[in-house]
Amino acid sequence: MSDRDEGVILVVEDDPAVRNLVTCALDVHGYRSREASTATAALADLTCARDVNLVILDLGLPDRDGTEVIGAVRGWSHVPIIVLSARQEDADKVTALDAGETYRNGDLAIDFDAKVVVRGDDEIHLTPIEYKLLVLLAHNTGKVLTHNYILKEVWGAALASDLPSLRVFMATLRKKIEPDPASPVYLQTHVGIGYRMLRVE
Repeated sequence: MSDRDEGVILVVEDDPAVRNLVTCALDVHGYRSREASTATAALADLTCARDVNLVILDLGLPDRDGTEVIGAVRGWSHVPIIVLSARQEDADKVTALDAGETYRNGDLAIDFDAKVVVRGDDEIHLTPIEYKLLVLLAHNTGKVLTHNYILKEVWGAALASDLPSLRVFMATLRKKIEPDPASPVYLQTHVGIGYRMLRVE
């Protein structure tokens, strides 16, 4: 039996056309799926059933915001959740992540709700600033963040005098999360520009 036969993907989307598109695409690739058009129906399914191993969730549901669904589910389940949304605002995406969706990248995982960072089976202990830096980079995986942007987001100001501190914290963060700090796979330095969290397969 293949992995695709062992569980169901729950598609939570109120737009019938979009819902049909997603379920058809899953079916073509051999995945089993179930549908829910409201937050209430989705939560009922997840509460009663034990065969859901992935949730594809729209944020704009008619009876409840998708971020509330994530928060509710995270109270008792760690089922992976993929957010499917037409919202363009970064704030909405960050809110969805902060609602408890666990970030996973290679062996690195961040539980935003518990503020716990794990690589493989090992918990990584970070300082408050190291954690802020990691979360900021994780929320922007694949994007190069400039020194000024990082300083404003983490320190609240983009002073040139704070740049050496940023470099020190990034160096200590790299030592903690990288399997081999000399050959980083997560945190990429763009000399003179900033840093980027790479997507690790």
